[in-house]
This record gives sequence, C-alpha cells and structure tokens, in this order.
Amino acid sequence: MKHKHILFGLLALMVASCTNDEMNEVAEMKQNDIQVTADFGADTRIDFSEEGNVTHVFWNEGDQITIFDETQGGLDYQVASVSNSGATANFSAIDADLQETAEGATINAIYPALPVVDGIVKLPNTNVWNEDRLIPYATAFGSISDSKLYLNFFHDFAYLKLTLNAETVANSDTKTIHAVYLQTTELLLASKDATYDFKERFLDLSRSSNSMLFNLNEPFIATGNAEKVIYIPILPQRAGETLTLSILHHDDYGMCDTLLTVSKKVPEPGFFTGSVITYTPKQSFTREGNTITLTEAGTLSQAISEEEKYTIKELKIIGPLNGDDILFIREMAGVDVNGNATEGVLTNLDISEVTIVEGGSYYYYYYYYYFTSNDVIGDYMFYDTILQQVLLPESVTSIGRDAFTWCSSLTSIDIPDGVTSIDIGAFSKCSSLTSIDIPDSVSKIGSSAFWDCSSLSSINIPNGVTLIGSSTFSNCSSLTSIDIPNGVTEIGESAFEYCSSLSSINIPNGVTGIGKSAFEYCSSLASINIPDGVTEISESAFEGCSSLVSIVLPNDVTKVGPYAFERCHALTSIDIPDSVTEIGYYAFYECSVLTSVMIGDGVISIGSSAFEGCPVLTSVTIGTNVTEIGESAFEGCSSLASIDIPNSVTVIRAYAFRNCSSLTSIDIPDGVTWIRSETFYGCSSLTSIDIPNSVTEIGYYAFYGCSSLTSISIPTGITEIEKYTFYGCSSLTSITIPDGVTSIGTEAFANCSMLSEVICNAINPPSLNYYKVFYQIASPSTLIVPAGSSTAYSESDWAQYFTTIEEATR
Repeated sequence: MKHKHILFGLLALMVASCTNDEMNEVAEMKQNDIQVTADFGADTRIDFSEEGNVTHVFWNEGDQITIFDETQGGLDYQVASVSNSGATANFSAIDADLQETAEGATINAIYPALPVVDGIVKLPNTNVWNEDRLIPYATAFGSISDSKLYLNFFHDFAYLKLTLNAETVANSDTKTIHAVYLQTTELLLASKDATYDFKERFLDLSRSSNSMLFNLNEPFIATGNAEKVIYIPILPQRAGETLTLSILHHDDYGMCDTLLTVSKKVPEPGFFTGSVITYTPKQSFTREGNTITLTEAGTLSQAISEEEKYTIKELKIIGPLNGDDILFIREMAGVDVNGNATEGVLTNLDISEVTIVEGGSYYYYYYYYYFTSNDVIGDYMFYDTILQQVLLPESVTSIGRDAFTWCSSLTSIDIPDGVTSIDIGAFSKCSSLTSIDIPDSVSKIGSSAFWDCSSLSSINIPNGVTLIGSSTFSNCSSLTSIDIPNGVTEIGESAFEYCSSLSSINIPNGVTGIGKSAFEYCSSLASINIPDGVTEISESAFEGCSSLVSIVLPNDVTKVGPYAFERCHALTSIDIPDSVTEIGYYAFYECSVLTSVMIGDGVISIGSSAFEGCPVLTSVTIGTNVTEIGESAFEGCSSLASIDIPNSVTVIRAYAFRNCSSLTSIDIPDGVTWIRSETFYGCSSLTSIDIPNSVTEIGYYAFYGCSSLTSISIPTGITEIEKYTFYGCSSLTSITIPDGVTSIGTEAFANCSMLSEVICNAINPPSLNYYKVFYQIASPSTLIVPAGSSTAYSESDWAQYFTTIEEATR
C-alpha cells in the first residue's frame, strides 16, 4: 500500500539574527555554508490513551541525516552541536553543501543518512531493538531563507511500549526471551523493501507485512523483579479503528508461546505518529486446578497453555469473556472458528459466574462473522461442540440462533431465570439432551428451537409464551407429554411433527391456529381436543396419527385441510359439522378402520382422495349442499354398500368410486353432465345405476369391471363411447346405444360375456375405433339397427361381432 507522509505541528522558517558566538560557530562548521538547524518535534506527539505516554528522541553528536535537493540530489550532513538538552541540533555538511541552492527552495531530509537514488530512499528495517535510539527513522522538510534551513523531524509510525517481566511470560515454557513475534490486523513497518519518495513525500509500504519477528539485542531473562521496556514501531491508525496485536515469545528453536494480546480502540482525533500504546503487564487471572478466575476479558489463553489446551475435560470460568475467550473455549470443545474439528476434549463447562461482554475477535465464521454481545449466548456460539454439560451465566438474557445446534453429546443444560428468548434452532440436533427447564422469564421460543432432540422426554413451556413456532419440537421422538400454557394462541407448522412417543396433549382454549403438519406422525397420540376458536384443520395437521381413535371437530372449523387425518389407522368415525365448507384432498386417506362418516350440510366440496383407501367404511352421509365430489374421493372404500348423492352435486371427478367393490346401487343427480374416467371402475357389486339425461359424456373405463351390472341406460346426449367404458360388465345382457353416438372406442364392450342384444339407434353405423369393441360378447348375439340400415351395418366392422343383424320394426 502507499501511505501518505503526514506531518504534524507547525513548520516554520527560523529567521533570526545571530549572535557573534553563533556566527563563529557557523564559521567553524564551514565557511559560507548554509546553516542547518533541526528539531525532533517532540511537542507534536499525542498520548494514545489515558495510560499512554510520549517517547522523546534527542540528537547526539555524530548523528547523520541526508538532505535532498532537487538540483544536487542527496547530501549528507552530521550533528555539529546540540542545544535545548539535545532536542535541537546544528548540522554541518560532510560531502557537499546547499550553497548553490536557490533562496526559498523546498528541502527534504531523512534520518538516518541513507543513500538516495533518483529521489527514492530505501528505509531501514525496524525489527531490531536498539537501546540507544527509540527512532529507526524520521522525515522532515523546510525551505531556505537567509542562508538558513530549519527542519522539524517527525515520526512516520507509532509505538507499542511493551514491558517484559515475570508476569508477561507467566505461561511460557521458558523465561529467556530472545525475540517477540507480532501478528496484527494492520501493517507493520517490518519489510526491508519499504521506501520513501522525496519528490512525492510518501511512504511506499506495498511490500510490508502484517507480522514481524522483533529481535532483542540482548536476551531478557524473566526472573525475580527483572524488567525490560522495549518500544516496537507500528503504523498509526485512524480514529474509530481497533488495533489488535498478538505478541508471542520466540525462543532459540523457533517455538512460540502467546505472551499477550493488545486490543485498543483508537480515540478521536486519531492515533497520531509518535504516540504510544502502553501495555503494563498484570495478573489477569487466578487459577485453582481447573477453576479459572479472569479479571480481564480476552485473557483465557494466558491462563491455559497451548500444551494443556487440548487435555482439559472439565472447566469452570469466573469473570468476563469476550470473543477471543469464546473461540478458545470452542477449540477446547472440539471445533475451531470455521467449524473444523480440533483435538479438544472439553465436555463439562461451568460458566455460571461468567459475564459475556462485547469485544475481541469473532468466535465463528460461516458466510458472516459472529462476535460477542453483552449478556448474550450468541448465534452459533457453541455450535457443533462436544460439550456434554453446560452451566450458563446467570447474567444471560437471551440464547441466540443455533447456539447449541449439533451439540449431539449435550445431555443437560440449565437456562438461567433472566433469559427472555430462545432463538431459532438454539438446541436443534442435540440428540442426547434428555430434559430441559425453561424459566418463566422466557416469552419467546424460536422455530426449530428443539428440533430433532430425539432423547428429550419432557419439557415445560413457560406461561409467557404465546406462540409455539414452526418445527419447535419436531422429531422429538422420546417426548411423551407436554403442557401447552393458556397464553399460547398459535401452534406453528410442524411444531410437534414426528413426536412419535407423544401420547396426549392438551391444547388450550386460546389457540386459534394449528399449523400445517403440526402433529404429523405423532403415532402414539390417542386423543386430542381441539378448542372452539380453531377455524381450520390445516394440511397434514394429524397425518399419520395412527393411534388416534376419535376426534371432535368444533363448530368454528370451516375447513378440513389436505391430508389432515391421512393414515389415522385407528380412527373409527367422524362427524364433520355444518360449519365446514371444504374437505381437502386426502383428508381421511387410508383411515383403514373408519366405518362411518357424517358430512355436514355446510360442506360444498369433497376433495380428491378424501376418503380413499378406507376399506371398512360402510356408511357415508353427504350434506345437502355438496356440489363436487373430488377425484378418487371414495376410491378403495371396499365395504361401502350404498351412498346417497344429493341433488346439489354437479361434478363427480374421475375415480370417485373406483374399486368400491361392495357398492350395489347409486343415483347420479340431474345436474351432473360428465361421468369421468374410471368413476365406477371395479365396482363389482353394482347392479344398477341411473344416468340422467343431463350427462353428455362418459369417460374411458367409467364402468370397467362392473361385473354385476345387469342394465344401464345411456343418455341420448352421448356422442362417443370411450375405450373400455363397459369392459368386463359380464352380467349386462342388453344395451341401447343412442342415435347421436358417432364412435365407440377400443374394447368398450369387450368381455361382456352375457351381452346378447345390442340396439343401436344410429342410422349410420358409428365408427368402431381400433379393435375388439365387442370382443367376447355372448354367442349367438343380435344387433338391432334402424329400418333401412341393415345393409350399411352388414358392410361395416360391426358385422364381425354379431351373428344376426336385424332392422327394428317401425
């Protein structure tokens, strides 16, 4: 990156008359030379924080600088004399001078003296601590006036002031420090390739690094009261940013132990060059066995060494924890910041006396960065860890989204009294969790909060909860009973889906909505009361409740949704009140012991397959306002012997009575215009049926296999008899085909083995599509056709099926 050189303080020309002594001093420097005076600008340096301080740098005799002049290039000067206790120095030229430089010209300078090539100087490395000087380099510029040049040098960096002592290295395996290794979120001036451009006045740090090995000239041995202060150059920061530095001890073998982490938020107006971050080591923890008391958030890693980090199974922590600490706990409990497995073995965690605070780094990353907030078990905080038992902080007020998801080893957890909300998926997939107490303070439980807690056998829901969200207890297959408090007004979609051990549940009177699949496949649920306020039995609400013997629908219910009671194999009877206007498709599908159904007068439509696969259903009363019987509505009701279809019905969908093998007779109302495909397919006991003249179309397979049907009247409005319409009607002896029929489909009357007489009133022979239209009818058989038409029939395909073709007498 390119870092603009920022100058602080006031640059001014030093225009003043010289004393005789001063003139003599200048003369001693070099005859006719321009006088150069330079300060280190200490008055411009600003403390970083209340604990911070200022580092002052002073000139020494012999110090050299490089002055850059556009016309002469780099010129070396050295300190000739110092004044003001070393803050100010006069310089004399070594190899050249500024005598030829024009009055008013701008002059640049850098400390120390460095080679200049085309206005570019390669900067010294900053990775070695020099005890004599606290400044690796500085830059300045000024202008010549009256043969004088005044330069005010400034830092281009700040400092980390690090105090090394016994406490600093408390967790290191060795107490001898040769170097410290820094990792930071911002660039350090560590690269040997950094340069300064005199002409443009900017630093080029594009090849710098965010890490640096900082060497000590002499090793430091952290014993007794020994102490060493070092200043490490770092880049300045803008106001509002947070500078985080991880400082590690580096030994002779290249091994590192974490010494400390410094995180400072830069205050207004900014972290200026020359200011100092001060770190004063202090004991941030006490420890007794595996009980650790922290006095400062972010320091758990100082209390537990890297060597024992993955060996601790039980841990109690007291004090503040931030994101750094939570990440450290996650790693101890088997997962890192990205959810990858670690070697951690921590299973029992007691943080009941912890305060969770904001700050530190993010503890989890998955498309988003997750940081700590005050008094919150945050989103994904312990996601997928191997924890078995957790005691949560008493100060916690909420448990975030997926906070413990996939903690498949978690067996127990206590939720503190101050918690008010449990967010989405908080404990989902905790398959070993057997019980949990939710305090009365909780008023919100998010959707899927306990989804797939397959070992959870009991749970209490606080009185303040008003909504049981979608999939809240879905797949809790060991849950045997649950009390829903009176304040609940809605049970969400799939709320108790697949709770296969749930045998009873009380739904309070305040509930007005039961969501889709709310109790789907609660296979042990024998009975349930539905409060009067419920207006709809939603889709699949009780699907697969195979132990449900009876259910009473309240008078407020207006709709029984699709699949509502599908596969309720123990349900024997049901009364559908007059308030219901719609029975959804598959509503009572495969209710295999359902014997009787009473459908109220309010019902307008019976959905597709509503009673399909109810083999012992013997009686059905259909309300007088039903207008439509849906597709396969009674298909497979093999015990249904009779059914009254009210005159209000105008539509009977395909397969409506398919394979109703005990149905003996049925009347079709006058409003019906179409008998659809396979409507009475396989009704092998059907002996007679009245088809009203309103019917203009009969679909294919409509009476296929009606082997007991002895007679049927085809309405005069029919123009086509579809394929297989009367196939296998083996008791049918005669049939009359209206004069409007123009075509008859494949095997329409095939295998009508007793059909010996066919009367066709069409003057012109209807076309016989494909083949076997009258295949295997009775023999001999007679075809009776209109007067004058016998020749036409004899010369058509009809002749192949009948032994006699006769004309009707007028």
